[in-house]
Amino acid sequence: MKTALVTGSNTGTGFDVSRQLLLTGQYSVVMGCRSAERAESARVELEGFRTKPDEQTVTVVAFDNNDPAIIAAAVQTLKAQGRKLDVVISNAGAMSRDIAVTQGPTKYDSGVVWFSAGHNIGHYSLIADLLNNDVTADDAVLIFVASESVREAYDIDDLASKAGKSREEAMKMVETGAIWEAAGVPWSMEPDYGFHKLMMVSVMGALQRREQGSRKFYAVSPGGTYGTSVGTDHTRGTSDFAMRTLFKVMYAIGQFHSLETGAKRYFDLATKSADYEGGKFWASPKRRFSMAVTGPLTDWTGYRKELGDHEFQDAALKVNGELTGIHIS
Repeated sequence: MKTALVTGSNTGTGFDVSRQLLLTGQYSVVMGCRSAERAESARVELEGFRTKPDEQTVTVVAFDNNDPAIIAAAVQTLKAQGRKLDVVISNAGAMSRDIAVTQGPTKYDSGVVWFSAGHNIGHYSLIADLLNNDVTADDAVLIFVASESVREAYDIDDLASKAGKSREEAMKMVETGAIWEAAGVPWSMEPDYGFHKLMMVSVMGALQRREQGSRKFYAVSPGGTYGTSVGTDHTRGTSDFAMRTLFKVMYAIGQFHSLETGAKRYFDLATKSADYEGGKFWASPKRRFSMAVTGPLTDWTGYRKELGDHEFQDAALKVNGELTGIHIS
C-alpha cells in the first residue's frame, strides 16, 4: 500500500485529491491539517471512500504552512512512524483578498512576510525537511500546488536594478518585505502573490535537476477551480465577495472547472508521472484572447523568462535555504 501526504486536505482540492487517491485502493492518506476539529470531521468522511478498508488508513498530522516549528514537528512525527511517502502534495495556502490586503506585507517572527510564509517558505520547509529526514520513497512524486498567477509576478531584475541590488539580494528582499522601500515601489498583492509562487515553482525545477534517483518534482496549478474556500466561503470579507461572484460567473460560462477537475490535476501527476516531465510547471493552456483557466495540463516553460531558467531556479533554491536555515543535503 502506498502512502500520500496531502496538506490542506480537510477541504477543497486537498480533500478531493485525497478522495480520488483512496478510491484507487492503492493509497493510504496522511492529512496535514491546521484545525484538529475540521481535520477529524474530514478524516471520518474520507474513510468512507476507501475501497480496501482493511488495508487503507486515513490519519492526521498537525500541520501549519505558516509555522516552521509545526512543519518540523510534523516531519519528525512521520519519521518516527517509519513513513516512506510515495506522494507528497504540498497544497495548503489559499489566497484571501481581505487577509492579503491587511497582512500580505507584514512580517512573521521568522523574518519573512505573510505571503512568503504561506505560498513559498512553508512549502519549501516541508519539502526540504522531508528530503533531509529521508521520509520519502526513492521514487516518490512531490507536488507543489502553484497558480497561473505566476504570470503576474514581479520582474525581479527590474526590482533589483531599482534597488541597486543583485538578483539574489532582491529575491531575498521580496521575501522579507525589504524591497519596497529600497526600490521605491509600492507593495501590490497580485505580483507579490505571483512572485512567491514563482519562487517555489523554481525550487521544484532546481530539485529535479539535482535529483540523482527517480523522484519526480512538480509544480501544478489547479486552474480556475470553482468550489474552493476562496470561491465559496461566505464568511470571508467584502472584497472577497467580488472574487466569489467572479468564480461563480466564470464557472457558469465554462471558463472555470469543477473542484474534482482541479484536484484531478494533482491526481494525474501523482499516479501518471511517466506521462509528465519532472521539474516543470504544469498549468492551464495560455490563451491570448480568453480568460479561461481550464483545459489540459500544459508545460509553462517559456511563458515567463524565469520558467526553465536554471540560474533563476538555483538562486531561488539558495535564497529559500538561507531564509529558512534548511539546506537540502
